[in-house]
Order: sequence, then C-alpha cells, then structure tokens
Amino acid sequence: MIRNCLATIVYSATYFALVFGLAGTDRRVHAQTFDQIGGTFVPFTFSGDQAAASQFDALGPGFGTRDDFATAYDNFSFAGTLSVVEVDWVGEFFDDDYLLFDLPDFQLQFHADSPTGPNGSEPGALLKSYDFTQFQVNATPLADNFVSYSVDLASDPFGVTGGTEYWISVVADVDVDQNEWGLAYSDSGPDGDDFSVQDFDLDLVGPRDRFYDTPDFALSITAVPEPGSLAILLVSGSMMVLRRRKRTL
Repeated sequence: MIRNCLATIVYSATYFALVFGLAGTDRRVHAQTFDQIGGTFVPFTFSGDQAAASQFDALGPGFGTRDDFATAYDNFSFAGTLSVVEVDWVGEFFDDDYLLFDLPDFQLQFHADSPTGPNGSEPGALLKSYDFTQFQVNATPLADNFVSYSVDLASDPFGVTGGTEYWISVVADVDVDQNEWGLAYSDSGPDGDDFSVQDFDLDLVGPRDRFYDTPDFALSITAVPEPGSLAILLVSGSMMVLRRRKRTL
C-alpha cells in the first residue's frame, strides 16, 4: 500500500513537471537533424561554380534595384512531427574583396511542396518567413571566402509534419556593387537527394527563370519534438519504469 502510494506520488510529480515546462530544457536531447553538410564543410563544384546566387540585389548605378534577383531552394523532410529550432548553412562571397564586417542580413523562408516541375516537386506556397539582421546570425569565416552561418528559431519554431516534403530558401541582402553572395553547393551529408532549385533573373527586367539542378546545398536543419509530444513520451516512459518497479516490490 505504502509503495503504491509512493509510486503514485512519483508519477504525479513527473507529470506536473512536464506539464509546467520543466521537460522543455531536455528537448534538444531528442533533436533530429536533416544534414546536407556532413560535419566539416567540403566545397563542391557544379557547372564551374561552388555556390548558386541567392540575394536581394541592387543592380548598381543606372539599373535600379531588383529585390528578388536570385533565390536558392532545397527540399527536406522529417519522419516525425517536429519543430525546427535551428538552421545552419554555408555561403560564398563571389568577390575576392570580401570583408567580415560586410556580413549581410538574411531572409529565411519555408515553403510547401508543389507537385509540379520536371521531378514532380518544386517550391510552392510560402508557409513562414524570417528576417534576420547580421547581428542575429552567427557567422564563422571559412577558407576561400566561404562563411558558415547559424540562426536560432527556438523562440518561434517552424512546425513540420512527419513524412511531408518542405522547401527552404536562404537569401542574403547584398548590394551587387558591394559583393555577390551564393548558397554553397554540397555533395556531403547523409540526407542529400541531388535535387535543388534556383530562381534567377537572367535579363534583369522580366520574370525570373527557374532552374532545376542536381547538386544539394550546404544546409543543416535541426528539429525537436513538440512540447506536448515530448511530455507524453516522457510520462509514458516514467509509467513503464514505475510498473517495472511495482512488479519487483
């Protein structure tokens, strides 16, 4: 009787701790990663380039501004229903006069998958958009004008449904007369599928052209269980432990 009461008290304490968010500090322990970088970044060359242009672009004197000059997209999915809390990527400055204090602002967007295009998949409707200043982005210079970037979305995560295809785009806010920036190609990481998309303004006046490419981009997306799902998982685990203990008492 006393042992049963103690088991009930332990279970109840665990349950309320989870409900009131104490388990939230353990969410990243259960993190899953969609990885197309593969640890240490290794440059990959495709059609003579190591990155695809992806930037909001001021075209220079006499040409005006093209706010959607180029956008690079890549597809991803997770097996379970999760919340994306971190995105990492690698970019390249195309000009040799790159300086660290010229780091740009970024726009990061998540898109639904559209069952169109030559592969039956391409970026579709916009689902969520984030704007980050250069002071909100963690940047680490690498060799040869490559830079590794990271942003934290934990305060406003993007929710994904298990088994659903999504697209992500990363665009730098860079003036072309200052520099040119692109999302780096990658042939590393366990989750690449050799498929990506780029929208690019070839003639600088009309609609952008869409290109379907074979390389992946150097992206890593970290997601964690939603708080409610994690609470259920941990409570279920605690119940199993208590049942085992009860049988041995």
